[in-house]
Amino acid sequence: MMKRPVTTRKVRYLASLSIYLLASTISNAQAADKEAGKALYKETCARCHSKLIGRKITGSPKLTNTDEAYITARLKGYAQDEHDYTDEKKYKQRMIDTAKSLSDEDIKNIAAYLSSK
Repeated sequence: MMKRPVTTRKVRYLASLSIYLLASTISNAQAADKEAGKALYKETCARCHSKLIGRKITGSPKLTNTDEAYITARLKGYAQDEHDYTDEKKYKQRMIDTAKSLSDEDIKNIAAYLSSK
């Protein structure tokens, strides 16, 4: 049985495939975890931002279907106390404390969950 020679075309194909698979693996590893975001949202955010009770009592904004980058920027702004508090100031400190308690990964996960909902 005669083996076929390895051509330049085959080498390029295999190299491209390897790079694609490696890039996909790295991308998936860095992707936000929406399930973790869901759990964090329910644990830390839903009391004030849920549509059932929290929003009616606190007047908090609806967060679902909100742009991921916007949520991330707002939470990081609260964590650094750089947010414009033109709305209800009554809950300002609660938002600052909550945002400060979240890691960058937590914020990323919550934002991914809310933007996908």
